[in-house]
Amino acid sequence: MPKFPFPPATLIKTASMLDKLVAQLSTETLIGVDSESNSLHAYQERVCLIQLSSRTKDYIIDPLAIHDMRPLGAIFADEKIEKVLHGAEYDIVTLKRDFGFEFNNLFDTMIAAKICNIHPFGLNHLLKAFLGVTIDKRHQLDNWAVRPLPQDSLIYAQMDSHYLPHLHDILYVRLKSLRRLPDASRAFQALTKLAPSAVKQFDPSAFWNIAEPHHLSWRELAILSELYIMRDELAQAKDNPPLQIISNNQLIALAQASPTSLIQLEKSHILTYKQRKRYAKAILTAIKKGYEIQSLPPPPELRGMESLVADRYAALHTWRKERAQQQGIEARAIVSKHVLLELAQHPPDSISQLQAVKGIGELRAHTYGEEILQILDKFRIS
Repeated sequence: MPKFPFPPATLIKTASMLDKLVAQLSTETLIGVDSESNSLHAYQERVCLIQLSSRTKDYIIDPLAIHDMRPLGAIFADEKIEKVLHGAEYDIVTLKRDFGFEFNNLFDTMIAAKICNIHPFGLNHLLKAFLGVTIDKRHQLDNWAVRPLPQDSLIYAQMDSHYLPHLHDILYVRLKSLRRLPDASRAFQALTKLAPSAVKQFDPSAFWNIAEPHHLSWRELAILSELYIMRDELAQAKDNPPLQIISNNQLIALAQASPTSLIQLEKSHILTYKQRKRYAKAILTAIKKGYEIQSLPPPPELRGMESLVADRYAALHTWRKERAQQQGIEARAIVSKHVLLELAQHPPDSISQLQAVKGIGELRAHTYGEEILQILDKFRIS
């Protein structure tokens, strides 16, 4: 088994190179697959790299440079080629969204590790435990849309798929020895049926989500609602995530301070100099609108709930946020807020009941079921 350093990945940057790669990979029986997106650096995320690894060679495809990615779809759909991913759900739904790919014959090393009761089951932990390899996860937060990408980033991307075939072999033997291959196969099959990730849509009433813990007055809520809309408009114009424009805590502080002039805004010390220089005019305009509006969109369903349901929801929401940070993905890719609310209102008692909840299904129940039930158990009435 090769260990790093190994030959650099072949960069695929043209349609002709992609066609040749597809022809080469069509004879393989197993390939490792990973992808990198720019969700932390863009308003609307997109897949920026696709990494593929056979047992002998690594490839990095640049979908930002290739206009038509459809030829690659033949590899992902081919039932004769096993595709090995780690934490496949996010890759699957984003690749389906951006390129319309369909998937067959998948193996998820994270799901396999969980079924084998191996903990921790993060890729770095598994590689270190079974292969003696450590990956520098600092590059997980890189902006993958930057071109040219630094060599260190390309090496990180290559390593994320390079070891997947070897890890597959180890976990396959473990699953077989435990007689858990049928369970794993069902979970892998469920991955193929995942719907594409939804394109991000702005919800102007979502300001309630950040307002909830701060007990703002009605007028402060009105100002916050306008600041929330303003931030999203700026983020879309700059193609940046909203939190990179102004943080949630800064929005709350601005709503509470409600400065109406440049001098008041500067004396509040809420924003950095660069933020004031770039956004002062838009902020003051939004605050002025907040003073003028007479109605607000209704709050989310959580308001007015009994305290036990609210406590369950808050605990699940915190878990989802932390889990997403661990995996380096958006929280909504774990499970939607609507599903969290359903779980808080009607908590399941078992994995089978959890699996039946709309929006959970077999795959999420396998991946997150035990964690969710442990959280809900803390709030059960004896």
